[in-house]
Amino acid sequence: MDYHSIAAGIALVCSLSANVIYIRDTLKRKTKPHLFTWLVWAIVMGIAATVSFAEGATASAIVIGHGSFWCFVISLLALRYGEKAITRSDWGMFLSALAIIPLWAVTKEPLVAALLATAIDTFGYGPTFRKAWHKPWEENLKAFSVHVLLASLSVLAVSPYLLVTGLYPTAILIMNAALVLMLIIRRRALSPAEGGA
Repeated sequence: MDYHSIAAGIALVCSLSANVIYIRDTLKRKTKPHLFTWLVWAIVMGIAATVSFAEGATASAIVIGHGSFWCFVISLLALRYGEKAITRSDWGMFLSALAIIPLWAVTKEPLVAALLATAIDTFGYGPTFRKAWHKPWEENLKAFSVHVLLASLSVLAVSPYLLVTGLYPTAILIMNAALVLMLIIRRRALSPAEGGA
């Protein structure tokens, strides 16, 4: 067993923990997931897991596939418990992500697929970033902090680490870290009453 497999195993435990925290707080109505973000992530992670597996990054593919499953679960919960104020920019980012998915799914060039997956995922973060800026207390800082650890472990689990296999998990790490940092800053700026709690 190499360190890639160990990192993947720990990442799976972190994924389960983060998603249980997120789902628990969603059911308690402390957290309001944005349907568009979670649905885009579910689709993208499912395809990214397939690409990673095809490129031989099995440990990373398992971690990403596990994440895809949980994103689908949270998408379903978002239908009932999620953010209801959907803006035009949310629709724009969501439709942009969806428009890229068919191109990504049919591309035969792995690097192009990795670049497109990263672009789609970045669009997917858009609605949650917007919501978290205005309502930082409605996003789950603890769960996303665990996701930063999870993403770090996912990057370590990538083997072989090539641009094609490492770009997407590295982008997830950067985006989750940026979201956590923004939540911390915005929670310091806004009281719970001002920020959606």
